[in-house]
Order: sequence, then C-alpha cells, then structure tokens
Amino acid sequence: MNSSNTNWICVRHDSNTRHYYVKDIRTLYDELGGDRCLYVQNRPVSPETIQLLLHYQEEYYKEHGKYDYDTGKIVIGLVNWNFTESKVLDGQHRLVSAKYLKNGAYCDIVFVNHQTYDAMHKTYLNVNKNTPVPELYKTPDLVYREIFNSVVNNFKYTSVFASSATNPQRPSISKSKMVTKLFDNETLRSKIDTTKPDESVQLILNIMYKYNDLLRDNPYQFPSYGSKSDTHKKQLEKARNWGCFLGMFKDFEWINNMVEYENRNLINFS
Repeated sequence: MNSSNTNWICVRHDSNTRHYYVKDIRTLYDELGGDRCLYVQNRPVSPETIQLLLHYQEEYYKEHGKYDYDTGKIVIGLVNWNFTESKVLDGQHRLVSAKYLKNGAYCDIVFVNHQTYDAMHKTYLNVNKNTPVPELYKTPDLVYREIFNSVVNNFKYTSVFASSATNPQRPSISKSKMVTKLFDNETLRSKIDTTKPDESVQLILNIMYKYNDLLRDNPYQFPSYGSKSDTHKKQLEKARNWGCFLGMFKDFEWINNMVEYENRNLINFS
C-alpha cells in the first residue's frame, strides 16, 4: 500500500493522524492489502452483512443518485506509519462491501498512528465501544438476520455445529447456513417481533428445542429410519451423544418439517 496513491487526497494531518478523501472506495480494500488489512481482533466479516449493506447502498443510490458513505469515517490503524501493515479498526464491512458497488463512490478515511501494537489495540477498543450497526443500515432484512444470528449463537446444542465445513456430513450442521435457512422461512419470520429481539430469539429457540425433543422421542421421523447401515447407526449415535437430532435431515429439511408440525397443531409453539 502506497500512501501517495492517486485515489487518495490528504485533507488534513497532524502528528498522529492523516485524513484522506478517497475518490473511489471500490478499490480501497485492495489498496490496503486485501484480507491482510482486516484486524484479527475484529469480528469476522459476515457475508450476510455484506449483502445487506450492498442492498442498502444500491437502493439509496436509486433514490439519491449517490451512495451513502457520509456517516462515519473508516478508521485504519498504523504502527510507526507503516502503511504496508494497515489494519482496519472500524468499518470493515463497509470497506469490503464497497468492492461490489455498481458505481464509484467517495468516502473519508482516517489513519491513526501508534508507537506500539498494544496502543493500536486500545484505539480499536475505543472506536468500537458501544457502537452497534448504524440504524440507517438496519433494513428490515438485517434486523431479522440479526435475530436469527442470535438464535444460532445461543443454540444450546453447540456440538452439532461443524467447525468450518459449509456442507458438513450428517448429523453436523453448518452454522452460517442455519442462519440463512431460518431467515428464509416466512412462517418463522412472521413470529418475530422486531421491537422485542430478545423475546423473539427465545421464542424461536423454544420452537427448535420442542421439535428436537419430538425427534428424540420419535426417531421414525428421520429419512433413514429403519436403516441398518453402519453410517446411519454412527450418525444416530452422534446425535444422541450431542442431544440434537436436527442434523439427521439433509439440506435443513427439519425446518420445513418443524413448521408443518406447527401448522397441524402437533406442537404448542406459544
């Protein structure tokens, strides 16, 4: 990364900071070194959040003829003015999502210099203290996704989640896919009160726990019920050890089955 990049115009600087006006934010991520610029202490970049920010920006562009990067600077940390080791301390989702914009957009960034990495980490903690996702980015879809993300993060049967695989073998479940599949189900979404996120999270968890209990007591529900194969036996043994039977279905079929049971009033979902 070269601090004299022609895409940048320095508008202000002092002994510890440099403020730049960036002509086109779409190239900024690569100019900062790509994935190398993501600060390891930050939360992982969420593909769902990237898509929602893109949707917000493109809808804003249709209405206003420009993108909305006027609220808040992207904060980048340095140690001893070493631009090749730039670390994004705040605004990483805005930065990554900007790569995929259909049109160019300007933004403001600020580099904050430090003498040590410990000092840079303190800046990271300060700029991220009590700073949730800005309300302007909270489209209805994002609010629902945040709730379902909390559902998955608070799911008590943690052993069922595959460590990294996106298409794990049964009875394991992909954590990220589970968020998306829950979000995609209109019946579950209709049960959410976005003004009461904590209560909504608990409601969805209770729905899942009750259905899981039903599966535990009625294993004939599984697609492979009755199979004498060693594979099925090992899958069922794992599920019993974990206490979670949702992963016995393929492609998250259990979600539709769970909703079907609700519609037939076989489970009290209140």
